[in-house]
Amino acid sequence: MFGGVGLANEKEQQRIERRRRDEEERKTRILQDPKSLKMAVDTDFLSEQMRQKKEAKEAERRREMEEAAALKNTIAYMEQLEAQKERERREQAAAIKNYNRTQSDLTTLGHTFPKSVQPAPLPDLGGTSGLRVMQGEDPAATERARRQAAQQREWAAQQVAEKEERQRREREEQRMYAERTAQMDQTIFNLEQQQYLAKQQQLIQDREYNKQLAEQKRERETQAKLTDTFNNAEELKFHATSDFLTENPATQISVNSPNRVVPYAYKGMTPEQQEAVRQERDQQIRAKEEQRRREAEEQRRWDQAVQQQEALLAERERILSSRQREVLQRMQEENLRAAQDAKEREARRNQQLKSNQPTESYFSQFGTSAR
Repeated sequence: MFGGVGLANEKEQQRIERRRRDEEERKTRILQDPKSLKMAVDTDFLSEQMRQKKEAKEAERRREMEEAAALKNTIAYMEQLEAQKERERREQAAAIKNYNRTQSDLTTLGHTFPKSVQPAPLPDLGGTSGLRVMQGEDPAATERARRQAAQQREWAAQQVAEKEERQRREREEQRMYAERTAQMDQTIFNLEQQQYLAKQQQLIQDREYNKQLAEQKRERETQAKLTDTFNNAEELKFHATSDFLTENPATQISVNSPNRVVPYAYKGMTPEQQEAVRQERDQQIRAKEEQRRREAEEQRRWDQAVQQQEALLAERERILSSRQREVLQRMQEENLRAAQDAKEREARRNQQLKSNQPTESYFSQFGTSAR
């Protein structure tokens, strides 16, 4: 009994030591990786967990595909058995139908003789007056009835044997069908049991995985709180002793040039600097006013020159318009004189053409020569 307690304590101690080693390895990885230190996340361990979870999902998918394939094969096998059983049932019904038709034909043959199976003619045993053989009497009727009875007994025995054989085959088929059905039911039950066990195992693994994730989350939150507390303390210490809050004047001077200041450390100008700025501003104001006055004087002169130029242009425009009117008037007068001259020339031409009538001497000059 005490040995079992010692073994349990040893296992517990080994588990504690293993967790301590894992924690030290995790701290080493986080401190060596700046990204892990900033995010407070063990990226290697998370990657390994993601890979394991992905492999578990892939195994579950393969198992489900195998179970689906097995179920599909089982259903196909059952459908094949049903088709075979239906085919055998149809063959058996056809055989029974053929047998019954054959029996009916034989029975009819036993009572009516066709032309090809007529009984043999009776022998002549004497004269016509002996009356030992009547017309239509069949001496072989007894033997034929005996043979028919034997044949019917044989057929009945054969039918009984065939019926027993058929019943035996039906019982054998029912037994095989029951065995196959039981086997398929057992296979389906085994598949369902395996699927149930696999799901239970997956649920257990999921619970363990979620438990590990929760523990890791608690560890990350604890580590994040410790890191935040340390960073806050360092920030308070830095601000309490920094030159920015203590307003150290030496921090305003740039290290590159003594005439330049550091923008984020600049605390304002001295009174001398403020006075120099005011003087510079007053000088700039006076210079600006002088510039405005010069610009106004220049604008006034420019406006005066523009007015003079406009007046000169107006005078030139007036002179040019007067000259254009004179030229236009002279052109109109010349056009009128030209039109009058053209009318007079047209009238003289018409008078000459209408008054110059041809005489007899004009017409007699034609046709007086052979040429």
